[in-house]
Amino acid sequence: MKIFNKIILLILNVTFINNIFSELIDSILAQKVALNYFEFLQPQKKPLEILNTIIKYYNGYISYYIVNFKNGGYIIVSGDNSALPILSYSFNNTYYEENEIKNIKN
Repeated sequence: MKIFNKIILLILNVTFINNIFSELIDSILAQKVALNYFEFLQPQKKPLEILNTIIKYYNGYISYYIVNFKNGGYIIVSGDNSALPILSYSFNNTYYEENEIKNIKN
């Protein structure tokens, strides 16, 4: 039982420490992550060029970046390195802010 408690305590400590030392991602790194991800996984292997990058804030902090590509497709990249880097993506569609649903806007 003591070993189980130590393992649980270790997992909690690692999780807590990861959140303490997390860093914000800047837009240049978010674009680089988006390009690398698309180049690796896109089915058509078409040339990539960034159309625009939309920055979304929550409580004054960067929450995530939306990177749109000129030939279609977008990737939503986390604004913090403690979260998974890719939150959402599409190879075909373009992300438009005016089409956001209420839950995403707030």
